[in-house]
Order: sequence, then structure tokens, then C-alpha cells
Amino acid sequence: VPRDGYKGIKGLRACMGSFFSHKQAAYYAGMGSYGINGLVLTEKYGPRIRFSSVLTSAEIPSDAPSEKELCIKCGRCAENCPAKAISDGKIDRSACLDRNEELSKHGISPCGKCMAVCPIGNIKSLAPKDGARFAEGKTFTGEDEKQMGPNEITEMSIKERKSELIALALKARERAYVPYSGFRVGACLLTRRGQLFLGCNIENAAYSPTNCAERTALFKAVSEGETEFAALAVASDSEHYTYPCGVCRQVLSEFCAAEMPVFCANRDGSFIETTLGGLLPMAFTKEDMGS
Repeated sequence: VPRDGYKGIKGLRACMGSFFSHKQAAYYAGMGSYGINGLVLTEKYGPRIRFSSVLTSAEIPSDAPSEKELCIKCGRCAENCPAKAISDGKIDRSACLDRNEELSKHGISPCGKCMAVCPIGNIKSLAPKDGARFAEGKTFTGEDEKQMGPNEITEMSIKERKSELIALALKARERAYVPYSGFRVGACLLTRRGQLFLGCNIENAAYSPTNCAERTALFKAVSEGETEFAALAVASDSEHYTYPCGVCRQVLSEFCAAEMPVFCANRDGSFIETTLGGLLPMAFTKEDMGS
């Protein structure tokens, strides 16, 4: 079966039903669930995966479609779609097709924006590293990622991504290991380069080794070489806003600026915005260590 299950763009125009045909097969094979971008999302890779189909007469046990909904409806795919083809959970296939047809004239295929910005799956990098090209005609490679400067995330872009960060914090909360307190907390940490790291609280029978969600996210980021951060979102099961504990505030102050925004949310996603400096004024930092 051809890579995309149809004979190029002309084949799609002739039969829109063949749009994303391999992804339909992957969905029915239980490999993931659909996102609002029309792509099948997998737990490990999100939408950044290519499916292939094999036609066979062999009797192979079937798998049921996944019942787990992976899409968090953050809306990043819709916001970043150059063709504005994603709206209210629906896809304007013609608009998407027009965009890709125009790009193909310049040797660019596919557009890939909705895949690149999706936070589901391996989100160490929000852009594909295999040379997939964006709508501007630029090829994004692993080397490009290394060269992204610390000003990639701006104050305006943080404001635009508040809802996304809180949604991801709520999603991270679902993986909390809390057999003793039953109090689940999730955190989402945004780096200056636009990467996202999620964390949940992990309890221990000895209590004191318990780790909070904020520190889980931070330690994951630092272990991957990230030490500059732009924003943090925290959410829990409580009806009240969720604030980092004192230990987390001190640990965060080691790497995060006092003016870094912190979004403290409740179980419904309502939140209050503050800063790390507001949570921990006059923090003890490396500058206080002297020479």
C-alpha cells in the first residue's frame, strides 16, 4: 500500500475518503486515539509517527480500538495551523490539502505544523528531528534545536500558552503515585527553548523521600540538560488553588528567575497567576554563597 494510502494529492482530490487512511487503520488496530488535528496520537510518540499497512490473508487476532483518550484539547494544532484548517474539533480537508499542494511545488512535504506543536508523547522536543519541513520552507533538524536561543519563548507566547500548561499539569496529575495521601498533583514546566516537562507527586512509605510534582518536572528537565525556564503550571485534585510547597519553591529558585510566571490551578482548571519571587521573596540563592 502506498505510503499515504492514496496516489498523491490528485488522488485525494478525487476521493477525500482516502484522507489519512493509514491512520484510520492504526486507530482500529488499537495503536492510539484521534486528536483534534485528525491524526492518531500514540502514548510514546504522539502524532510524530508514520504508519504503514500490510494487506494479508493470514488469520491474525484483532485488537480493539484504544479506549484511552490521549488528546487533551489544548488547541495548539489549531492555533498554529498555517491553513487555519482546524476549528471546533473539525478539519477542513480542502484547506489542508491546498496548503500541502502549494508546499509540494517547493519540494516541501508534509506541512507538519500540527505534528510539531502537539505536546502528546515524547515532548523533549516539540519539533520533529528527522528533517520534516515547516510551512516557511525551512528544514528543522536536531542541529537547529541546539541553536535555538533563550529568547525563543517570549512574555507574549507564555500568556498565549497558559491554558495549555494548565491542561498538561492536570494531565500529569493522573500519573501521581499517592497511595498514602490520595492527593494527586501535576506540574508542567516550560523551558526557555519551548520544551515541556511534566511531573507528578510520588509518595514513599517512609514519607520523607516523597517527591513533589514540581521537583519531578524540574529534575527531569535538568537531567536532560535544560536549566533555563520560562513558566510553571501546578494543578491538583483540590477545589482550591494549588501552590508549590516551601521545599519546591527553594529548589525552583536554584534555576528559575524570580519573575518567572507560576500558574496555580485547581481541579477545574481555574487558576491564579503569580511569580516565583512572589511565592518565595528574599530567596536564598547561589549569589548568597559569596566567593
